[in-house]
Amino acid sequence: NSLVDILKKYISEDSSVACCILGDIVEQGDIYGYQRAEKLINEFLTELQCLVKNEQLKLFVVPGNHDLCNNENAKKTLDRFNKFLESLHISCSSYSDQHMIQECDFCGYHFISLSSVKTENYKYGEFDYAQLVGCHAPTNTIMLVHHALISSDNDDNAVIRNGYALQKFLEDHSIIALLHGHTHGCKRYTVGNDCQVIGVGPMFKS
Repeated sequence: NSLVDILKKYISEDSSVACCILGDIVEQGDIYGYQRAEKLINEFLTELQCLVKNEQLKLFVVPGNHDLCNNENAKKTLDRFNKFLESLHISCSSYSDQHMIQECDFCGYHFISLSSVKTENYKYGEFDYAQLVGCHAPTNTIMLVHHALISSDNDDNAVIRNGYALQKFLEDHSIIALLHGHTHGCKRYTVGNDCQVIGVGPMFKS
């Protein structure tokens, strides 16, 4: 695995590694794509685990707009995405419009995983602010989300519609960093009290 070969240069046995996958596991809701993703990610994690001690590797995954799949009633849901999380043995609750946030402490940081995918408004990013303000957000917090705060180009209509509210949360709680996916390139800028907003780009894009 070429990615693991690169990571070997930076990871020692005593390292703690947070592996963050920020949505769009599949393309256009293709349920069969999850089978390939499960195989690839499990192989990747197995190789990565060989580099560090037990319990020093943690996987975080948030849903993206492409991860919504039709159910038997032709409605978009995250049911298949949640089964994908189960297959990776991720210990978290299922994502839904009513449950858009997961919280976890790891290697000295507090992680907030925020779904920006609402099933009825999936053509753009949106989250429930009332759920977010109920979070525990100490000063060592890192946030993970799929959609970006700002548009990447004139045709991008999938940024977070209530992004200003999210930026206010970042500032009010002195969040260390917000990592997001969705955009197909690496972007980084600072908002508020030195919060690093980092667009990480897609994992498997050439």
